[in-house]
This record gives sequence, C-alpha cells and structure tokens, in this order.
Amino acid sequence: MNSELETLDVVDGYDRRTRELERAAAKQRQAVADATEALSARNDAAERLREALAANKTDQHAANRKAHLYTQRKESALRILERGSGDPAAAERQLRQCNTILDDTETNQLELMETQEALEAELDSAAKAISEAEAELERVGREATIRIERIDKDLAETATKRAESWRELDREIQDRYVALVRRKRTAVAHITGGACHACQRMITAQHLSDLRKGRLTPCRGCHRWLIPPSS
Repeated sequence: MNSELETLDVVDGYDRRTRELERAAAKQRQAVADATEALSARNDAAERLREALAANKTDQHAANRKAHLYTQRKESALRILERGSGDPAAAERQLRQCNTILDDTETNQLELMETQEALEAELDSAAKAISEAEAELERVGREATIRIERIDKDLAETATKRAESWRELDREIQDRYVALVRRKRTAVAHITGGACHACQRMITAQHLSDLRKGRLTPCRGCHRWLIPPSS
C-alpha cells in the first residue's frame, strides 16, 4: 500500500480517536450539568414549599385574628343577653352569626394546620433530597474532574502524534484531507466486504488492484481515500 495512504490512515485514526475523546469529555461535562440541574430543581421545589408554608402561616394568622374578633363579638352579644340591656333581638342575631362564622373559622383553622403539617413533612423530605443531590453532584464532579484530566492528557498525546504524521504528508494531500473532513467529516474509508464502508459503493477488482499497487485512487462514490483490506 502507498506510504502516503498508510499515513493518511494513521492521521484518520488519530482524528477518530480525538473525536471519541471529545465525546467522552462532553459526556462527563453533561453528567455534571445534569447533576447541577437536578440539585437546582430540588432547591426550587424546596423554595416553593417554603413559600407555600409561609402563605399557610399567613392564612393561619388571618384565621386566628378572625376567630379572636368574632369571639369578642360573641362575648359582647352574650353580655347583652345576660344583662338584658340593649337590643336582645340584635344580640341574638349577632350571636348566631358569630357562632356560624366561628364554626367555619375553626374548620378552616384545622384544615390550615393539617396543610402545615403536610408541607412541613414535604419540606423535610425535600431537605433530604437536596442533601442527596448535593452529595451526587460532589461525586459526579469529582469523578468528572479526574476523567477529564485523563482525557485532556490523552488528547494532548494524540495531537502530538497526529502532528508528527501530518508533517509527512504533501501540502496538496493535506489540503484535500482538510476539505474532505470539512464536507464529509472523514477523509478516509476502509474497504470492508468489497465495499467502501462509508458510502457502501462496491469496489471493483481493478480498483482494489490499483490501491494495492500504491495508487491513490479515491472511492468513486464518496471520494474518500480508500484503505484496502490487509490481505
């Protein structure tokens, strides 16, 4: 096989390795981003619960003030009836109204207390979920840092080796390689099963013979350089 074709195959291998490593690094960064988003979502959920709990307590304070107010009015009506002074009929109406409102208010107070208990239980669970998410983010971040450091080292070594092989190629071949990669992402394709593995075009026996004689004849389908089988 042509020595330049062998070098192209090596460069292509380094480029594929680079893409593989870049995907691995992106996967690690995405894992950190996902863990960060999960923690943020749990913090947001906890904040909504705190807001709901604060609103519940505001409603409880309002219900307590209302209960206090109508308890006073009820007591005032009872005093009028006990003393026989004032307008007894009006006092009776006020007493009935106060009893109705106080009954409704007491029911509302009980409901608000039950809601408070439920919200506090949910907030406790949310706090535990936040702790778990923080621990997960710490773990994922630590592992990602280690793995990305290894990937970066591998990327640097691959880049160095690629540069050494790249310098062995003629400028014209380099330019064509760059143009092919820009258009098709890869510039080299292997022949597998008698066909170009990139575009699946069948390779003629004559074409294969030319390649094995060292001729740089590209695929007639996708125009990538073709690497013939080793045997």
